Amino acid sequence: MTCGLLIVGTLKGQLTAATKIAMANGATVTHAEDFELAMRVLRWRQGRPTCCWVDVPSYIRDLVMRLESLA
Repeated sequence: MTCGLLIVGTLKGQLTAATKIAMANGATVTHAEDFELAMRVLRWRQGRPTCCWVDVPSYIRDLVMRLESLA
């Protein structure tokens, strides 16, 4: 079973490295630059990710509240 990973934010230039590490370990990776795009991905993509990495400077609380609205 493959893990779907959604990376939210820029990861301060580490996006490529994080993506390579995840893919090397069998994950499928989707990137969203901000929460708005992340929410669109979560709403419309058929295979929802099993894991979400969020750039630390992002407002995590806002994302969690938006995710709860999908449930």
